[in-house]
Amino acid sequence: MWVGLPGVGRTTGAAWRQRAEWLLLGIGLIVMALLLARSHERQWLLASRGEFDALRQFSRLFHVTVFLVLSLSLGGALFWLQRRRQRLSRLISVLRRERRDHDRHMAAVLEHVVDGIVCVDGDGVVLAFNSAASRLFGYAPAEILGRDVAMLMPLRYRRRYQGELRNGMRAGIGSVIGSRREVRGLCKGGREFPLMLAVSRLPDRAGPRFIGLLRDMSETRRVEARIRQLSYYDALTKLPNRNLLLDRLARTLQAAGEVGGCGALFSIDIDDFKSINDARGHGAGDLLLCEVAQRLRSCVRETDVVARLAGDTFGIMLAGLVADKREAAQQAHDLGGRILGRLSQIYRIEGEEVHSAFSMGVALFDEGAGSAEMLLAHADMAMHQAKQAGGGRLCFFDPAMQQLAIERAALLADLHQAIEADQLRLYYQVQVDGEGCATGFEALVRWQHPQRGMVPPGEFIGLAEESGLIVQMGRWVQETACARLAQWANDPERCNLTMSVNVSVRQLRQADYVEDLLTTLARTGAPPRCLKLELTESMLVGDAGDIIRKMQQIKAYGIGIALDDFGTGYSSLAYLARLPLEQLKIDRSFVCNIEVDEVDAMIAQTIVSLGKILGLQVVAEGVETQAQWARLASYGCTGFQGFLFGRPGPDCILPVPAGELPGIGVACRIGMTGA
Repeated sequence: MWVGLPGVGRTTGAAWRQRAEWLLLGIGLIVMALLLARSHERQWLLASRGEFDALRQFSRLFHVTVFLVLSLSLGGALFWLQRRRQRLSRLISVLRRERRDHDRHMAAVLEHVVDGIVCVDGDGVVLAFNSAASRLFGYAPAEILGRDVAMLMPLRYRRRYQGELRNGMRAGIGSVIGSRREVRGLCKGGREFPLMLAVSRLPDRAGPRFIGLLRDMSETRRVEARIRQLSYYDALTKLPNRNLLLDRLARTLQAAGEVGGCGALFSIDIDDFKSINDARGHGAGDLLLCEVAQRLRSCVRETDVVARLAGDTFGIMLAGLVADKREAAQQAHDLGGRILGRLSQIYRIEGEEVHSAFSMGVALFDEGAGSAEMLLAHADMAMHQAKQAGGGRLCFFDPAMQQLAIERAALLADLHQAIEADQLRLYYQVQVDGEGCATGFEALVRWQHPQRGMVPPGEFIGLAEESGLIVQMGRWVQETACARLAQWANDPERCNLTMSVNVSVRQLRQADYVEDLLTTLARTGAPPRCLKLELTESMLVGDAGDIIRKMQQIKAYGIGIALDDFGTGYSSLAYLARLPLEQLKIDRSFVCNIEVDEVDAMIAQTIVSLGKILGLQVVAEGVETQAQWARLASYGCTGFQGFLFGRPGPDCILPVPAGELPGIGVACRIGMTGA
């Protein structure tokens, strides 16, 4: 309960004061009458007989007159004083009532203020203590009122606070007056907690009074600590995040000139994390990340920084390596090898054994190595180089990587413009049956760059896949191919030919892909039966159910589906039996060596036999010689595609009879060079 400062006390006894005033008036009149009588008596003794009668009569009249005048004057004055007193009494009553109302209002306000309020005198004695302060410190008002405010402070701070609250406050100055600062409070149970304190001086005739506004900062500090944790640490692994690593790296680079020596920055990525995540769920993926974090910490010193940069990418900053760069590189290489060996050991996740490979990039630094951001970019480039080399290895940053990255960035910018500036071209490569007669064409994309000329597909297809431009590019290929099919509908030689279009994983995973495909067919007027979509086995990794549902929807409209590059990806017979396919395509890697490599020959023969069992047409890609054609035909293959029958070109040239086959152009298609 709020205990306020004392107010003005109420005075009683107004009726007794009025009685005393009337009594004093009466006594005064009697005394005056006695004095007049005494004066007249002396005059009567001195006067003669005749004069006595006249004087007595005059005296009576004079006495009566004087008495009446005095009585009326005194009575009027007394009446006026009483009226004034009544008015003052009523005014004082109103003021007292207003003071009491104000005190009650202030007490209610102070009682419900969320912050603690403590009022002390110049000696630090507590005069007032509201409910919020009571909850804050755990003391009831009766336990704290009249006692030294120092009992609310930790023991180690009391001497300093007592000096400020007594010596400084008495003078009305001091560091605590008129300022806000954080101090430590001590609750009844002995627990310390942070407080925000603001002290103000109150004017009082009885002596200096000070009021302190107190706010518990415990929750604020917890929130700040949580924000800092989220800002600089990874919530899952509890490792420092990218921001903290960059901060530590920047400080290390600044101190490199004074300390000397070299350092190394590692960028480590889990090669097959996505497949683990998709196959076992995100929970298993999180457990794997935590286990990787623990192994990384166990491989380095306490002074080294291990951080989770993003997703499945980790970073390690090593400082204090030898000054010689060759020796520092050897130290980093040795440590990197040990880390890769430790990380490559079997993981036990949810009771099951999990194998994983890692790619590592290393960037050395010393004085003048540049910014922290640039150094981390160098380590990332080296890590991606290790991935492109097959993964499971360590790669040091080479300045040539940076130049390659710059060129790729420029190429990506040009690729954005290529789609908008109509720089893409569609080339067509014929597909034939066992007699060499055309059964259809495959649409292959090319990029006619205004300065670079014809850009090889290997340079921009992968870039388009990584950046997501493959979706827009694939939509353009699909639109152009369907337009060409619509033209063929009125050509007797080509009206029954099929058009094969490659579809990327990103494109097929679009939620509106089927709807977009059907809209394109309707807009161009292309017959659905002549369109054939070529998919790769890698599409079946992940959410295969969604892919299969879309394929079934596409098949229901009469559109053909072929499985491209069969045998090079995720070969699952269980999925193969569920897919609504009508064609398998043997990858050119098996065809090119079919005459000299018996293993490739057996694989090609097995694929043909599997296609027959499943009732699927089999097309061999990359057929370049008569011997290859004859060998594949002997296995029972009925479809062929390759330079032997025609190179890709902007025009759909039908093949000439066997033995008179011309050679034209070089082909490209989405995802790889042309067959």
